[in-house]
Amino acid sequence: MTIVVHEELTDFWQLAGPYYLTDPTRYSTELVVADRFLNDPAADRSSLLLITVQDEQGQALGAALQTPGRGMLAGGIPASHSAELVAGLIARGIELTGCYGPQPESDALAKAWTDRTGAAIGWSMTQRAFALSILQPPKLVPGYPVRAELSKLDLLSRWLYEFAVEAKGEYSSPEPPEDMMRRRIEQGGILLWYVSGEPVAFAGRSPVVNGISRIAPVYTPESHRGRGYGAAVTAAVSQEALDAGSAAVLLNTDLDNPVSNRIYQRLGYRPIFDAVDHLFTRPTRSQVPD
Repeated sequence: MTIVVHEELTDFWQLAGPYYLTDPTRYSTELVVADRFLNDPAADRSSLLLITVQDEQGQALGAALQTPGRGMLAGGIPASHSAELVAGLIARGIELTGCYGPQPESDALAKAWTDRTGAAIGWSMTQRAFALSILQPPKLVPGYPVRAELSKLDLLSRWLYEFAVEAKGEYSSPEPPEDMMRRRIEQGGILLWYVSGEPVAFAGRSPVVNGISRIAPVYTPESHRGRGYGAAVTAAVSQEALDAGSAAVLLNTDLDNPVSNRIYQRLGYRPIFDAVDHLFTRPTRSQVPD
């Protein structure tokens, strides 16, 4: 088994793409992220971390990628290869700040990293991944959806920032919220929910990639909560994903938030697996003696 760090995204994708496509629902985050960097000329590829685990014949046994300021998308690394991956990262002087993926793979990589480096898990969020079965929009919710335009950039950038702080305690993306929201608005994937001419909630969706669209983020400011607006705009953007040709519409929730988990199931979403987002403290040693 060999750990390969790829310099070129196209080289990585020749091996990783077919590997991820063996289970596009499980690897939907990787597919959506990679699609942006493969097809958006403005995306900065210079700091991507691209890794494949290969057998003696050069076939992919696993794959992982990391974008700047984010944890490693590690769902494609089998738990049985986590220790070898960590050893390979340390040998190359690569430091992980976190990892995300389905729970078995994410937890295995987090344990391998912390055991080997002395780092600790400073923060974790367990999420539940859902797939849309039959959409059931909420009834009797006042208001209507409106496609976001750049005239609402300031408002949506502020809401995106508030969403991140509420979810993780900080806005950690290296892409400023204004830039991220501008890109999402220009893609046409952001809907606002309006009541009496006032925006009260928003939801976004990814472009359809390999038949899949991911719903995120979904945010209702605190002053407008408890009225069904978040559910209504989620249903509206989910319908848009279906209309755009998505065969599978996916979203993630914080497992510790019973309200969102209950709401999405009422909309027709069904749980498919649990995932974990880990953030690490800085290592206290470069390696643990064998």
